[in-house]
Parts: sequence; structure tokens; C-alpha cells
Amino acid sequence: MSDIGLEFPWWISFAFLGAEYWYVFVPAILLFAGIGWFGRRLSRGWRYAAWGAAGLVAAPFVLLLILIIADAVRGAL
Repeated sequence: MSDIGLEFPWWISFAFLGAEYWYVFVPAILLFAGIGWFGRRLSRGWRYAAWGAAGLVAAPFVLLLILIIADAVRGAL
């Protein structure tokens, strides 16, 4: 992932992947959340699976937010 040979943990790479391809991740989050919310005719299992998929696709943004907050707190100390 890095040109200078830095090896990052998988979760940091996952966060950067979400930030880099946000134009794919954000519509996928909205699609899965919409299926989970408005999919009344689907069985409960499919609706829970859609909510879970929306949460997994949203995870890189949460991880990136945690990294930004940790950096801000570290700089303030």
C-alpha cells in the first residue's frame, strides 16, 4: 500500500480504502440501509443481513474518524 515500504495493520488499510473509494461505499451504504429499512416484504433475516452489510460497508468511515480523533487528541496532549 505504501511506496516507501511501510506496512500498516489491515484495519488502517481498510479505513484508507473506504476513504479512497467513498463514491462506491456511500451509495452501497445507502442501498443496504434502504433495503433494511424499507424491505418490509423481505423476511427478517434478509433485512438483518442488509443492515449488517450497511454496517460493514460503513466501518471504514468509522475507523478513519477514530484515527482522525486519535491524532487530534495526541496533538493536544
